[in-house]
Amino acid sequence: MFEVDALLERAADTTGTDDYGDPSFRSGLTQLVDSLNHEARLSELGSVMAESFLISTLTNRLRVEAWRAAHPEVADERVEAPIVIVGMSRSGTTLLSHLLGKDDGLRSLLRWEALESVPPPESATYATDPRYRTAVEMDAVSDVVLPGFKAIHHDPPDAPVECNTLLAHAFNSTVFATVYFVPSYFRWIMSADPSPAYAFHQRMLQLLQSKVPGRWNLKGPQHGYALEELKKTYPDATLIVTHRDPAVCTASTASLIAYLNEKTSDGTDRTVIGDVTTEFIAHCAGGLTAYHQGHGPSSMIHVAYPDLVRDPLAMVRTVYEQLGRALRPQVEAAMAELIGTQPQHHYGVHRYTAEDFGLDRAVLDERFASYRETFDVAREQRG
Repeated sequence: MFEVDALLERAADTTGTDDYGDPSFRSGLTQLVDSLNHEARLSELGSVMAESFLISTLTNRLRVEAWRAAHPEVADERVEAPIVIVGMSRSGTTLLSHLLGKDDGLRSLLRWEALESVPPPESATYATDPRYRTAVEMDAVSDVVLPGFKAIHHDPPDAPVECNTLLAHAFNSTVFATVYFVPSYFRWIMSADPSPAYAFHQRMLQLLQSKVPGRWNLKGPQHGYALEELKKTYPDATLIVTHRDPAVCTASTASLIAYLNEKTSDGTDRTVIGDVTTEFIAHCAGGLTAYHQGHGPSSMIHVAYPDLVRDPLAMVRTVYEQLGRALRPQVEAAMAELIGTQPQHHYGVHRYTAEDFGLDRAVLDERFASYRETFDVAREQRG
């Protein structure tokens, strides 16, 4: 059993500081710990992973706060005009963010720096930082621990990662619910005030860009239901929304979650996974629709999933035109190389159906009819 105070004390002992900053993160930590203790039914692997993840997240938060206290100039950093991909999960956000990640004029968020942020990386040693080299080595280990997972989802060490790795430091993040069977916590994050999480998100971006500056290339399906808070934090952000049939996104997301939950738990419930995933996708769909209706179609750049997967480079050209950003020949060549070396299904085919999770495809179609109509999204046959 995990105990909140014991976890906080262990992290403080490790770092030599107990200044966690804004204490609001404790609400999410408490919810998560309760779910881990009473719902997750952690396996031996899951228990080791959860303990390590909790402690490493808390220690990184402490180190971020300590670094900022010792370097007050970090507070003057401006996160200017970030590009944020906000489509719902399994709608092409990874592909599009990885393509933009080939633009050396953009500043992408990599997993290693999001998890081990101090000292902040430096431009001269960014590609040779020992933390990055460790991430490369661990990528190979994941094939052993999670065989076949790359066919579902893969973020290489040199490719952008979701913002939920930053939001995790406020303990309001889908990353925990994706890895562990914690349905109560998953439902909690969908109802919690997102403002403290976005405040810490900004604090971390300021620190990370302090020695490796640039315009951020970010992504995260979780943003879909918190767009007002996202824009309040980053008023000049450009939002790119990827659109795919939400019924298929639901089934695909549930399959991803089930794969990981079943690795870390000795007893999950696929029907519960299906239900809470449906709630999440519906929450994202509702947030995207409300923002679109409140701010107008031009408030976001719209990317249709079928068009993206059919001709990724053509879609990128369209996105760059709408960004008002030149697509330099060497960047386009790097994107083309990525498409050529890692085409869709490069690691295998991800197979799933709604019925695998106790879901009725016809019911999902009806539930998401308004979203499909609003954004002119075709019904997809698979899933």
